Amino acid sequence: RTPAVQHFSECLTAALNLMRSVLGSQAFQAGSSKATEFTYMCMHFAQILVPLVKVHLETVFGTHAQLDMTAIIASMAPDLLPTSVAEDPFGVDAVVEEEPLAIDETLADEVPADTAGGAACMKD
Repeated sequence: RTPAVQHFSECLTAALNLMRSVLGSQAFQAGSSKATEFTYMCMHFAQILVPLVKVHLETVFGTHAQLDMTAIIASMAPDLLPTSVAEDPFGVDAVVEEEPLAIDETLADEVPADTAGGAACMKD
């Protein structure tokens, strides 16, 4: 493996260790918004970030720079991802149903009327 592949592999592994540390130090309630967002983060790590790093390494350093994406994602099971998702992160089981975010009405009420919609930026 090239030094760049080794470095990026170690960085991704360190990121996984950090996510495990967060999971161990936080008391996520099942179904809470924090637990849902943490699940999204883990899914996006496996489905977006790791493949993106793999493709960039191959593009910059050539085909001999092969990041073992499968091993990194497989190491996320069972604590960060379900085993079925870790085995096939792009399969049907890997889809997380996203619910629309609830808008906090108190924050919406705090927006001054003259700046709503960016109209104040367009006046001059």
